Amino acid sequence: MKRLNRAVILLLTLAHTCYAVRVRPLPETARAHITHGFYDLLLAGFVRHNAFADSRQVVSSQQGLYLFFPEKKIYDACGKDINARGQSNMCVLDTSLHMRVQNTACEPIIMRGVINVDFIGPVGFVRNVRSVFANTGALRMRFAYAEIEKDWWTFTAGQLWTPMYLPCCAPDTVSYNNGSPIDPYTWIPQIRFTTRHDRFTFVAVASSQLIYPSLGPQGATPLYIRRAMMPNMHFQAQARVKEHTFCAGIDILRLAPRIVTNKGYKVHESIMSARFFALASLRFGKVHCNMKALAMQNPSDLLATGGYAVRTVNPTTDRRTYANLRTAGAWMDIAYKAAIEPGLFVGGIKNLGADTHIIKSIERSPGIVEPTLYSYAPDIGYIARVSPRVRFFWDTIELGLELEYTRASYGTVTCEGKVANATSVGNVRFVSALTYTF
Repeated sequence: MKRLNRAVILLLTLAHTCYAVRVRPLPETARAHITHGFYDLLLAGFVRHNAFADSRQVVSSQQGLYLFFPEKKIYDACGKDINARGQSNMCVLDTSLHMRVQNTACEPIIMRGVINVDFIGPVGFVRNVRSVFANTGALRMRFAYAEIEKDWWTFTAGQLWTPMYLPCCAPDTVSYNNGSPIDPYTWIPQIRFTTRHDRFTFVAVASSQLIYPSLGPQGATPLYIRRAMMPNMHFQAQARVKEHTFCAGIDILRLAPRIVTNKGYKVHESIMSARFFALASLRFGKVHCNMKALAMQNPSDLLATGGYAVRTVNPTTDRRTYANLRTAGAWMDIAYKAAIEPGLFVGGIKNLGADTHIIKSIERSPGIVEPTLYSYAPDIGYIARVSPRVRFFWDTIELGLELEYTRASYGTVTCEGKVANATSVGNVRFVSALTYTF
């Protein structure tokens, strides 16, 4: 159990990094271009000061800046909720630098390389204001990929966004969590092929896991997908109608949790999972509305609630079969694009459990119990969030203010992976972010 807890903590700690590269396009005056012959170099970035205040303790990372959901109620001997205590903090940890090099010597073929780094470094996971580990200020690589583009197709290889996340249709919150864990987004090593035909775009991706691995018997590790001998496959179709964009996609993941049982028998265990999404990005003049619906199995690698569990066990060999835990979510983000920009994010995600009975733990020997529920936040039935915001723009300066309410229901995990006897707890967070882009 301790190993699994550490794995979940590691996944949450890594999640904070995603928001920093999701920045609105910089104005041309804020970009540095260097052109020499056929080469074009673009340098851009930003410095951001963040401040926040919570009404209670929260599950978070990066010095509490990246909020996932409020902590459950824990009572002392007098019946008082220990976590019913606020907190606040401020930091400038997500300063970022982006570089793109483009070569047009082989036109109509365009070749480019993109590197994106920040100065956060590994940052401690904060729970009940107790930092498990912390080390800030180190330079860290986030994106690194090469791209070849010609007329109707683009080939990309390297580390960039998971195809389950589309920057053109994403929550635009001031809060550092960017809608997580309701909207899954990570970056992964991948090979991506994109084709364009008039108003339609088709994307095929083969990817692996590195920074954001799935959970399993050995905690969070890429070993499970490596043993499966099959990349994470993704296919999606996009359609553009006037200024609107519509997209749907399917993601197929195969994992091999073990290659040997606890009794020393070689096995070929595996579990297949499917994740679906559909989204719409609507533009009505200055009114921008993004919305997305998701149905996912085993989405722990996407930093969404859910995972998988053991379904059956052979008492002689300890060979096991597995069952997916299902999750469904939806969100909408609307904003009025102007010098003073109001906006609203509304979303939620729900644990649907498994479609069969599961085994939550196995007693390996007297007094030694092995957890066999490999899931991110399995005791949470749902998470809901409402976040009204307003932004003020002046040249390359942006000031964002947001009031974020997040509610989570904690309960007992049933033998079908669902949550029963749940009680809800909420947190109110006030966020401010001052950003200078260059």
